[in-house]
Amino acid sequence: MKLASIFNPLGIILVALGIIMLTPISVALLAREYGSILPFVVACGVSVALGLILQWRGGFPAISMN
Repeated sequence: MKLASIFNPLGIILVALGIIMLTPISVALLAREYGSILPFVVACGVSVALGLILQWRGGFPAISMN
């Protein structure tokens, strides 16, 4: 089994999850709940970074444009 075929879609999912996690950060900012922002920022950053690393190791092109 080629791990690259697993890494790329998993990386895409992690990047999407990291982007979706920006929603609770914006809600916490609007509600002025500044103490709850840091955990979401850390989780968002780790998710996006790990997703990009997995995409890089798996090869970026998820869709072939033929």
